[in-house]
Amino acid sequence: MLVVALTIAAKDRLQAMVMDGVGWRPALLVVTAHDPQTREPLFTEDDIDALGALPADLLEPVVDAALQVTPLRELEVGAIEGN
Repeated sequence: MLVVALTIAAKDRLQAMVMDGVGWRPALLVVTAHDPQTREPLFTEDDIDALGALPADLLEPVVDAALQVTPLRELEVGAIEGN
């Protein structure tokens, strides 16, 4: 899995998904997790429920990697979550 930095468009998509009630972690994976060979996204919005059902200990390392390449400041996470 290749974790890519957020583009402005991907960040807007992330925010839109979260505003629609999607958890920010699964949404972050949809916009940052890519196939390392094709660079195509690994997940779509159709995968949100399946991603959200995965154990946190399995998902958190990938979320942490996404936050390393695209650090979301605490204020941005709050804004994305609508707080």
